[in-house]
Amino acid sequence: MIRPQTRTVPFAIRQVRRNHRSLEKFYDAKYIDIRTGAKASGQDLFCGRRTRNREISGENLRQYRGEKLSKGRTKERM
Repeated sequence: MIRPQTRTVPFAIRQVRRNHRSLEKFYDAKYIDIRTGAKASGQDLFCGRRTRNREISGENLRQYRGEKLSKGRTKERM
């Protein structure tokens, strides 16, 4: 004997987008450059890797990062 199957009630889920990245602005972390003692951004003192090609990549400048002055953050522009 086959019984009638009970089905669940259908429901709809609406997707909500959270961050519109094209409207965001990124502020990089700030460090003290131990070579000069001046304030520099994390981009200025990065590892040098832009591509996987070592001839194109520059010197690793992360070793010159001193004390961290401020952390990186994102801010949504209105």
